[in-house]
Amino acid sequence: MNSSPHRKAGMEKVSRNRDFAWGRLVLGVCLIVVVGLLWLFLSPTAQMGADPEVFKTVDALYTAIRNQDKKQLASCEATLRDQARTGRLPKAASQSLEKVIATAHSGHWEPAAKSLYSFMVAQRRD
Repeated sequence: MNSSPHRKAGMEKVSRNRDFAWGRLVLGVCLIVVVGLLWLFLSPTAQMGADPEVFKTVDALYTAIRNQDKKQLASCEATLRDQARTGRLPKAASQSLEKVIATAHSGHWEPAAKSLYSFMVAQRRD
């Protein structure tokens, strides 16, 4: 069965259009991923300040989470709330730590530990 030259040209055009559309889709997805990663890595981490007592409490929180110690977790949570209430722990840092604590309370100890570790590493000693 012989195909006409017009039919072949039409099929080639459809194939080129399909390849172009896939290329644009892949490029768009890559762009979204790059923008997301840039936002993630360049967004500033909340700072907990230079108060040594806050630092000790956050360190104890990390230990509580690594040991999956619910009692110590609750104690650190209460201390951090008090430190936030009295202004010793900045609001943004308090909110970040509350998320970590909620993750641990939900039984996701390992993700909580990783998140808290990342928070701690990103702290600046000003």
